[in-house]
Amino acid sequence: MTQAEFRDIFERYFDEVRNYIYYRSGDTELATDIVQEAFIKLWEKKLNPEKHKIKGLLYKIAGTCLSAATGNKEL
Repeated sequence: MTQAEFRDIFERYFDEVRNYIYYRSGDTELATDIVQEAFIKLWEKKLNPEKHKIKGLLYKIAGTCLSAATGNKEL
């Protein structure tokens, strides 16, 4: 994934995924931190956006990060 592709994905999905995590957590700051962490993990994976379902993967990573941050308690 190039920096330009990553920037495009970030701009396209950041607010959407953050709103979802906010809905689940009720904490704006936590939601922002979680989604930033999810994007870092996505960048580290160096996936080809044409071959992977990036949006679904972002939601999955963000949900996993949220569970880890909240001690896996039900939200």
